[in-house]
Amino acid sequence: MFSAPQLTRDPLGSGYILVMRIQLSQFRVASAVLAFACMGCGAGWSRRPLSSLGPISARQQVQVWHSGRADILHKVRVDSTQLAGIPFHKPLTCDSCYVVIPRAQIDSVRVGELVDGLWRSTALALGVLFTVGIVYCARRDCGGT
Repeated sequence: MFSAPQLTRDPLGSGYILVMRIQLSQFRVASAVLAFACMGCGAGWSRRPLSSLGPISARQQVQVWHSGRADILHKVRVDSTQLAGIPFHKPLTCDSCYVVIPRAQIDSVRVGELVDGLWRSTALALGVLFTVGIVYCARRDCGGT
């Protein structure tokens, strides 16, 4: 992104000055690629109405927004008055770790689709590698003519 400092002749003819050239266009491209990379990673979250959550598998990630924060839970159980689950960083066998949230306090619920997230992240990684290869070959003239 940044080139080495270079000595350049001052256009007014008063000698040499030290100039650091910043290649802004490359910086913008790298920033855009990083932004798209951040959007593509993750568990493939999709918003679901709380009333549509039926039986949920124990390993399914559920992000519950309440009181201005989000908790990621698994082994989630939903009934008519509350949602209960274990924080995702705790093991499924930790029955004393359950978090109970009254339904009235829940703002929204998102369900993580792990398989979709895996495919998105894999496609992103391959796409970035392919793009880097094309840019490298374009700069190094790898065309083989």
